[in-house]
Amino acid sequence: QKMKTVAILLLISAVAFAATTPFALVRYSGKTQFYTVEVFKGYVKPEFILYQSPNRVPEVVRQLPNGDVAIGIMEDKGNHNEMVVEIWDLQTKTMKKRLDPYTEHSDFWLELLPLPNNKLLGRTHLGVPIIWDLGDGSYQVLEGSFVAIWVVYDANQDKILIVEQQTDTMNLVLSVLNSQTFEQEKQLDLSGENYNIYSCDVMPNGNIVVYCSSNNDGENDEFRIYDPQLQNIVKTITTGHSAEWGLMSAISDSEIAFLGIQMGLSEPNHYFGQFVDTKDETSVELFTDEDKRFFGAVYPCAPPLGQNPPVFAFRHWYSNPILSRVHIYEKGTFQIKKHTFNGFWMTPLTL
Repeated sequence: QKMKTVAILLLISAVAFAATTPFALVRYSGKTQFYTVEVFKGYVKPEFILYQSPNRVPEVVRQLPNGDVAIGIMEDKGNHNEMVVEIWDLQTKTMKKRLDPYTEHSDFWLELLPLPNNKLLGRTHLGVPIIWDLGDGSYQVLEGSFVAIWVVYDANQDKILIVEQQTDTMNLVLSVLNSQTFEQEKQLDLSGENYNIYSCDVMPNGNIVVYCSSNNDGENDEFRIYDPQLQNIVKTITTGHSAEWGLMSAISDSEIAFLGIQMGLSEPNHYFGQFVDTKDETSVELFTDEDKRFFGAVYPCAPPLGQNPPVFAFRHWYSNPILSRVHIYEKGTFQIKKHTFNGFWMTPLTL
């Protein structure tokens, strides 16, 4: 019996160790009053600080295919914000390149997404999609009568998936773009079924999971898993909630980390996080929160850190960055474990 216990403990420790894939964490220190990008190899303390500044705010960090790191920075210019992307070398811990700043709107970053052919897709809070050329540092804005709500790169099919709100109808639809020409190739519009699409992700097997929010009050929303071509529905799962907003990250071929937001008019917004297993249609409630201090929204902010076990993260983003938290969850052998950090963005790294 003792040997069996030891074996189980060794298994648990091996699983926990396997999950500590390196990651970058963006945080703000009330003591030093510096914004930092810190690199971790485990959950205890950072290995090193890659970037720090008292007033140039790093908002998004993503690793590029060549190992470098792109940092989306908001520079306060007094009467407006300037949007900057810097490329940093993880080995030398130095900045290699500063891309042309985006100055057309005073805004801040919500996402950076590495693309093939040395390109980088940025998405701002106002829903502006921007494509940078990492070679010469120039950019182009993807034009169209829509606001980009969510962006994903489908590496299986070399396509860009954009959830967009159409400015004429206000419907939220999913568009598939060619990653070379950025031309739209197809569109999934569920407004005829009285659904809006708020987010999507690509599962490792290529299927695309879509969060569909019902426009009928009181009706449950749905996760719809489509085939890679978005032609056939593989499976539909009701969420058990009716939320006005839903964000997700595909953790495996059958598992989803999901965050829903129910907007309160006279009451605080209600936020809930779930781990959903679409295979047996079960879910684990990770957190619920009703808090007037929340500013903006709460986002799943990272793809899985590794498949053994699946790891995912949510950020709680306050107007006061000292209060912001990143919650990293491990789906272990017997339970889901949680690690909480002061910070407001996190992304996995390969060192």
